[in-house]
Amino acid sequence: MPDAERCSLLREKLTLAGQLVALSDEAGHRRTMVTSEALVQGTVALVAEARDILLTLVAESAGDDAADVDCLATLRARVGDQPGEVQVLSASAAASDSWWSRLEALLARQQEAGRRGSQPRDPGVIAVAAAGPDCSPEALRSLISDFRDYFETFVERHNQW
Repeated sequence: MPDAERCSLLREKLTLAGQLVALSDEAGHRRTMVTSEALVQGTVALVAEARDILLTLVAESAGDDAADVDCLATLRARVGDQPGEVQVLSASAAASDSWWSRLEALLARQQEAGRRGSQPRDPGVIAVAAAGPDCSPEALRSLISDFRDYFETFVERHNQW
């Protein structure tokens, strides 16, 4: 059975991330590019923290002490591919449209300096298409929802054992 306190903390992180997305939709706020970017980065950071907690829960469910599981590769190295959850997460990481892959793309985006819209632009240049992952409120809500669905399924599976 997954650790109840960690499960609660993970749900809290996802709830807080959802609240940030809701703030970006509020009509009364003056939205600057910096404010929008702060809301996106805050949301992504909270979802990433939730994923770290999930990795710890998966390691613990496989009988590992989970002291320093910080990524899927570390989890696999510590517990192997035998626990079904590691296989499920590996498949999710390999699927380009999964919550895991979308989160990875957003995290990579946050590591690229000067790439986001906070930089001044030449007024004569018209952007045709934005490169990179979808950072819209709808996409972030979908990411949070898909992660939450996966997590609740994980908890349900492990509560049955």
